[in-house]
Amino acid sequence: MASAAGRHNGVLDILQRIAPPDEGPERSDADLLGCFVSEGNAGAFEALIRRHGPMVLGVCRRILGNEADADDAFQATFLVLVRKAASIRPRRLVGHWLYGVAYRTAKKARAMSDKRRSMEARARRPEATEVSRSEWIDVLDDELSRLPEKFRTIVVLCELQGKTLAQAAELLGCPVGTVASRLARGRDLLGQRLRDRGMTVSGAGLAAVLSGNTGGASVSGALVTSTGKAAMLFAAGESMAGGAVSTGAAVLAEGVLKAMLLSKITSVGVLLVLVAIACGAGTVTYRALADDGGNKTEATQARKSSASAGDESRKARKAAPPAPSPRDELQALAKRWQERGAKYAALVKKETSFEKIRELSKRLLPAHDTAEVEAFFDLEKRNRGKDVGYFALNFIFTRAAQYGDPDLPLVKGCDRALVILREHYVSHADLDVTFGSLRWGPMLFGGEEFLKAVAEKSPHEYVRAAALYYWADLIKFKMEYLAHRKGSQRPKASESPRDKWLEEEKHKTLQRLKGFDENAARKEAERLAKRVLVEYPKAVSPLRLVEPESPYMPKRYERKPVDARVQQWRAKRGLKPVNDKIPTWAELAQALLFDLTRLNVGQPAPAIEGSDALEKPFRLSDCKGRVVVLMFSANWCGPCKHVYPTLRELQKMFKGKPFEVVTVMADHERKTVREATDKGDITWRAVWDGDRGPIVTKWNVHSFPSLFVIDQRGIIRSRDPQEETLAERVAELLKEGDGAAKGDGK
Repeated sequence: MASAAGRHNGVLDILQRIAPPDEGPERSDADLLGCFVSEGNAGAFEALIRRHGPMVLGVCRRILGNEADADDAFQATFLVLVRKAASIRPRRLVGHWLYGVAYRTAKKARAMSDKRRSMEARARRPEATEVSRSEWIDVLDDELSRLPEKFRTIVVLCELQGKTLAQAAELLGCPVGTVASRLARGRDLLGQRLRDRGMTVSGAGLAAVLSGNTGGASVSGALVTSTGKAAMLFAAGESMAGGAVSTGAAVLAEGVLKAMLLSKITSVGVLLVLVAIACGAGTVTYRALADDGGNKTEATQARKSSASAGDESRKARKAAPPAPSPRDELQALAKRWQERGAKYAALVKKETSFEKIRELSKRLLPAHDTAEVEAFFDLEKRNRGKDVGYFALNFIFTRAAQYGDPDLPLVKGCDRALVILREHYVSHADLDVTFGSLRWGPMLFGGEEFLKAVAEKSPHEYVRAAALYYWADLIKFKMEYLAHRKGSQRPKASESPRDKWLEEEKHKTLQRLKGFDENAARKEAERLAKRVLVEYPKAVSPLRLVEPESPYMPKRYERKPVDARVQQWRAKRGLKPVNDKIPTWAELAQALLFDLTRLNVGQPAPAIEGSDALEKPFRLSDCKGRVVVLMFSANWCGPCKHVYPTLRELQKMFKGKPFEVVTVMADHERKTVREATDKGDITWRAVWDGDRGPIVTKWNVHSFPSLFVIDQRGIIRSRDPQEETLAERVAELLKEGDGAAKGDGK
């Protein structure tokens, strides 16, 4: 995962642009401030303006935007310093104090300006007005001002004033290590809060917008001189004398001073109330003890009893188990989900009634339970922007891929999760893990806008490449889904509850695809696949492996060369070593483009060459003159094995006819194909292609089984027909072939 330092880089870059480094005059802040307080030295005050002016002006300009308003806020900040200089403690941290005052002053000026513009707008006729500044420009200072004091102080010293860790440690009177750890924690908190406000801290877009607003503000000599002169006049009670102080600056300064006074009075009042309550409680206690008749023995016993109870309470707290970590929470939620699924699977084996099975699914499966789904959203919200938050949403997607009903609570949650991912996780390094789930089930309806946003905004090349690829693949899947559903008509006599339910799901899905333009969609998918080829010829995603202690948060490894830890991980589990040759996104896009342009119904079937289970050579072109049912399969694939009896029945049904069944097997080893042939499970030519073999890759096969029906001329006539229609389709093509042969004979 990305390191903490990496996550902080975006914040650090922004902060370092806020103010130029301090040139480090010889006299300290405490010395200059003390000189001004004790002697009224104007030169010392002007030195403070020169030293901290860039930071103050930068804050004012970021929040106000308008240069004249920023200059007024700048002057007002130092006018407040004149009045409050004697009360600042510690004096060495006057820069941090000035940052806080500058922020409050600029915010007050912004509020006054907004109110004035609002009144002016009501007083005149409505007309075209300039679009107001984006409110998030000042989010950085807004969140920085809300940091806890011990973190904000160090961030201001090191990032805004340019102090080194050693200088900051000297000013604060604490070890350098403490300063470093607090600075890192402050950056982390600030970065997290910016992400919570919707800002992608490390993104180039944010940097581009802020570059004109957060750069180091240069303070002119004239502004320094006029501010110093105005401060001296303001200190003497002549705030407007000689025009040295603008009306706006004086009003702002008085307003901020009044607000500071009110805040102090409020704090003192609260303290007095607390003291009064404490004193009252003490008086009541004293009287109660006095009324006891001075029985010291009983009082002593009461104190001992109270102390004993306190000890027991502390022991109980100490013995209580620690709160689970967010990672542990995710594992617990996922485990509970799996356990409910396992309970349902065990019970449903004993049921034959479809109505009872549906009732059990609604009662037991967590996909139907809104509370179970909300638990993952709650975990994500509490860990927004973090890995745990992302993988909580990813869990929802991977589980929803198993369902086809768009009205399920789990499936409805996917649309909501897509919005959260787009707003808060577009820069996440593992975002491509989720993409594969978008093409299954009902998620195919909400994924395109999400993938488009990721392809434009992700800082990771492999994520952008994957987003374009899956965007094209999602469009292709919609086309296949629509063709498959429209072309599949169940027998009218089938009125079983299961078939009725399936028809309801089909109707809902087709309604959501209403108006889908297949021709335009195909062109768009081809365009996206070509973009991957041109823009990302070498991009490849990192390899992710699931660790037993954290199965729902896979670890990321480099793919090229394959990490030794990856090979060790596979060896422990009895798996073959990973090949060094992992397909790039461009290679996958090439296969997708081949699929879009060469594997359509009505086109000649591409060539297939290989060897079967007995290592005899095979070529698809040798099957010309016969109707071929071609299936991509594997013996580790349960749904594939369910089709085997149907294929064996087809062989018996059309025995003696120009008909053949061929399967391309994706088994890891040839011997498993041979074993299936020896047992009689496979009674046809089975071409072994291996794991991610060249035939499967070329034909862009991602799901098993995948079926093609090819006529006697070698033309693809059907793609992924429903199993129960296979015999009908084969019979039609054989009849069509017989008719063509008779015509040729005449």
